[in-house]
Amino acid sequence: MSEKVQQFQSYTVGDNMPIKNKTETVVEKKRGIYALPPSVQLVVLIVIVFALYVVHSGCQEWLFRTEIKDYGMVVTLMQFGFCTMFGMVEQKIRSGKLERKVPLKTYAGIALLTVGTSGLSNTSLGSLNYPTQLIFKSSKLIPVMVGGILIQGKKFSMYDLVSCLLMTVGLIMFVLTDQKVSPNFEATGIILISLALCCDAAIGKI
Repeated sequence: MSEKVQQFQSYTVGDNMPIKNKTETVVEKKRGIYALPPSVQLVVLIVIVFALYVVHSGCQEWLFRTEIKDYGMVVTLMQFGFCTMFGMVEQKIRSGKLERKVPLKTYAGIALLTVGTSGLSNTSLGSLNYPTQLIFKSSKLIPVMVGGILIQGKKFSMYDLVSCLLMTVGLIMFVLTDQKVSPNFEATGIILISLALCCDAAIGKI
């Protein structure tokens, strides 16, 4: 059990001079996950995030196997509606007022790009199967590197460039194969998911 030890010193005043009388030790016990070592906390949180992401992906794939796959923006509206509700509940639960430290226009830009990446990604499922969409979403490295070179003038190592090249080749091969075996494959889906990746990459540049 992790413990936080705080020491308090009491004083007596005599002849206008402070004299240390004694030292008191108060032990504050941590509860829940905070009682675990930092390394164990990290592993626990990683497992929780991974498990929740698997549940989210499973529910999303099941949802888009139905007729709702043609209404990706409606699903996006529902997602952000629930996020807004949860955010309002969190503000009510937390004590004290949270101060905004970032300009409002930055929040507006992030919100617009987040809606873009989620909306375009959900809409693309009307033209792509779910595995193809996940493969593309995992390749955010490509637009990030391209944007870094063209916009910010960054220079990447040969290792990074080779990794990006191999990922690009892998995506091309996967798309060409998927085009032959998937009856729902359309070029519109590729364009939409590519635009979603660009929005996702631009979030990190704000």
